[in-house]
Amino acid sequence: MPWHTVTIHDMTRFGIREADRLALLINLYNAQTLRLIINYYPLKSIREIGTLPGAAWREMIVRQGGLIMTLNHLQNKVIRVEYHEPRIHFALVCAAVGCPPLRGEPYVGARLDAQLDEQTRAFLTESGKNRFDVATGTLHLSPIFKWYDEDFIKPAGSLAAYVKPFLPEAQRVTLGEPAKVKVKFTDYDWALNAQK
Repeated sequence: MPWHTVTIHDMTRFGIREADRLALLINLYNAQTLRLIINYYPLKSIREIGTLPGAAWREMIVRQGGLIMTLNHLQNKVIRVEYHEPRIHFALVCAAVGCPPLRGEPYVGARLDAQLDEQTRAFLTESGKNRFDVATGTLHLSPIFKWYDEDFIKPAGSLAAYVKPFLPEAQRVTLGEPAKVKVKFTDYDWALNAQK
């Protein structure tokens, strides 16, 4: 059976580990996002693709398991539903300045847990997107935490409780009791995250 006709359920049946499956899907999502940008380049933002808002995420461009799907379907109906792993939000990239940076290596099952932890920590150290203001007791977070709040709140109880272990040590210490922390969301920069 050719690899491109193997579905997620086939991978389970063939004994492919869950971490390997998730790594493959994250890499697939990121590769297809890059391909989409290349196909429409030059552009200033992924949101310039198509005429309706969010059109880029609704293009039928992802081929997996003999199926063709959208980036939106891959993220929200496959990855989020099958794996319940909040850290994927720091691994999946949308080619915008506001999103997490694209990792300089592919995700691999054997190191996926460590890679996802590194991505989460790296994203939370970007002070323009995420920071804790000690003076006001306010945790400023990327809108990613608002858009997918249930993914973070369900396992931890609150956004502050979820991010606390991943914050830089100085912020982690001063954060204190997560239940008392106010949360505000930063602005999301949709400009194309072009690398020099």
